[in-house]
Amino acid sequence: MHITIFRRRFTPWGVDGTMVINGVFFTGTVEHPKKFLSAGRYKIAPVPIRFQKKIEVEVKETDEEKEKNKKNGEKEEKKFKIEIVEEVRTMPTILETKARVPKKPVLRKPYITPGFGPLALKYGSIVMGKSLKTGLVAYNEEKFQEFCEMIDEALEKKEKVTLVIKDWGKDEIPKEYMVVLPTNTPANYIRVNNNHK
Repeated sequence: MHITIFRRRFTPWGVDGTMVINGVFFTGTVEHPKKFLSAGRYKIAPVPIRFQKKIEVEVKETDEEKEKNKKNGEKEEKKFKIEIVEEVRTMPTILETKARVPKKPVLRKPYITPGFGPLALKYGSIVMGKSLKTGLVAYNEEKFQEFCEMIDEALEKKEKVTLVIKDWGKDEIPKEYMVVLPTNTPANYIRVNNNHK
């Protein structure tokens, strides 16, 4: 499976691109305007990624604090503290071509995700979805799941999943990188009529 991302526009709001899989247009991409990967060759593999997020947790008052507040005539206010929670999700992760695929959850690896904009991205991650305007793609979970399934199928067939990122700088993608098809559906979903007259 061969994936190419053509970076078409470099703006202060993001790096807009087009994802082509096996010569067929798949979807739009957007990357952080400054924290993007170098153009080059990579591989993609499903890897468990540790996500850390901050959440507010309510702090329960002790009985002593409740009594003290009642004596002082203060209203009972909810108090919160911030905790860091970890979550592990398997994501299509971008790795150097000769890098080992980690089995244990990792942190600080670039990955491909469905989303809207690139400004919260870290480590060179890429957002995929229908391009709406510069620096913004539409969130599309179905397209992302289709992408993940294509990667899983390719790996089951023992195919390598390669990613090439090209700093293109133009909207037009050259025809030599594309398969000429009547629709934009992936090649393995197109019915071919072999009845020649």
